[in-house]
This record gives sequence, structure tokens and C-alpha cells, in this order.
Amino acid sequence: MLRSVSGMVSLTGVVALALTGCAPKPSAFEQATEDFVYSALALSPVSATAAGYHQHQGIHLDDLLDDYSPEGLARQRGFLTGTRDRLRSFPLDTLSPEERADYQIIDDQISLSLLELDSIQNYRHNPTVYVELIGNALFNPYVLNYAPKDERFRSIVRRMQAIPQLLEQAKTNLMDAPEVWNRVAREENQGNISLIDETLRGEVPADVRPDFDHAAGPTLDALRAFNTWLEGTLSQKTSDWRLGKDRYALKFRYTLASGRTPEQVLAEAEAQLKATREEMTKLAAPTTVREALAAIDQQHA
Repeated sequence: MLRSVSGMVSLTGVVALALTGCAPKPSAFEQATEDFVYSALALSPVSATAAGYHQHQGIHLDDLLDDYSPEGLARQRGFLTGTRDRLRSFPLDTLSPEERADYQIIDDQISLSLLELDSIQNYRHNPTVYVELIGNALFNPYVLNYAPKDERFRSIVRRMQAIPQLLEQAKTNLMDAPEVWNRVAREENQGNISLIDETLRGEVPADVRPDFDHAAGPTLDALRAFNTWLEGTLSQKTSDWRLGKDRYALKFRYTLASGRTPEQVLAEAEAQLKATREEMTKLAAPTTVREALAAIDQQHA
């Protein structure tokens, strides 16, 4: 999701499962599926807002940020392993084809999320995880009209108040970062500063302005300090952005769920590219492909 290379539960398949729905299921499996979808969203409030899920068990998710503290990460891990154990209680041969599809989606999402949480750990190496989380946390309530404007801005203010704590979690978690990720994070973080200090400040309703202004000062100070920390401290601890063959193969498997290895998919793509180029050559004859494309380019609508 949602750019979900973070340590939080991967939400692409979760949201797809929530939106598509399936045939009627036995009540126990249906409940397990529903619990996974909505509990996973609740563990990532920023993604929940984007997905249109605003309240979970009486908690207003639009007021919250994702939790990257040790306790928050432990909750993630506990939720994932607990859901996997619950899933294993349903023998596959007792499920309908639709249920087995749901089972596979959830199982792959759990595997992908645990791979991220325990092995890849972008939250320890990629500062854009935190910077983009902040941007989405503030921008989505601003542009998505799911509630009156003043209500959405009150949620923005509450999220702004939580940003300094999130950035402290980021400083604790981040061990190193590839230079390019560090640079991109600083650039994107400057965008967050402009979002608060210019865009949101210019649109805040009058009755929310005092709270907004009170929250904006410490938040902007924390964001600027984070950029200073990225440039002066984390930049001294560089690392490689590559996953490596083994971890990439696992992520590839759980993400695409195609049953093919990266090598097989690459070979198929190269073969298809070769066949496409040969077909283009035939269609362009007697001219070259480049000449044929140039001629087409002149045929403006």
C-alpha cells in the first residue's frame, strides 16, 4: 500500500480483500477474515484514513499516526503471528475455492509483513518511511472529503501534535541509510514543512486556527531538526539499498504470488520483448521501426 515498504502491515492485499468481498463463508472463517482486514487497517491509521476506514472499536483512527515504538512493532508482530495461527486452524480442504483465495491472500500478506518486520526492516534503514508517512497523514485528511472541513482539520492538528514523537522513534530506529534515500527523505521532508506552513495554514478554518498555530510551531521545529539530523548524523552511516538475492526472491514470491521465480519472470519478459520487436520490424517494413514511428508521430490528432 500506499507505499507499503514500511514495517507496518502491508495493506495492498488487505484493502483489495476488503473491497472485493467473496461468496458467503462459514461464520468462523468470515470472522477471521474480517478481523484481519480491519485490525490490520487499525494498526496503520494513516493507511486506514486513505482506505476510508475512520473508526475502529471506538477509536478515531484519523487522529493517530502509525506507532514505530518497540511496543508498536511488538503489537504488529503479535498480530501477524496470532492471525497466522488462527488461519492455520482452518484446513484448506474444508474451504470453498473463494475461501482458499482469501486464505492465500492473507497468508501472503502476513508472510510479506513479517519479512519486512524481521528481515528487510525498512524502518531501520529508510528515512522516507517516516517522512512519507507524515506527508500522507496530513495530506489525506486535507483532500479527502469524508467529513466536514473543520473536523478533518482537527484530526490534522492531532496528528501534527504526534509528529515530534514519531520523529524521535525514527531517530531511535534508523541505524543507517543509503545516500539516495537520505537525500530524498530530506527533500520530501521539506515538502512536509511547506505543506504545514503554507498549504494547510492557508486553508485552516477560523475556529481551528488557534489549535493549528499552537501545534504548528513545535511540529515545524521537529521537522527541521529531523532534516538536520538526517544530513549531519545519519548521512555518516551509509548502507546499500539492495535486498540481496534471497530476500528479493522471498519478497517477489509474496508480492506477486505468481508461482514463478524472478529469473523465470525476467526470461519471459525478455522473450516477449524480443517477440514484440520482431513484430514491430515486420509491421514497419519496408522502412525501419524508427522511421515508422517518426511518420506516425507526424499524424497529430
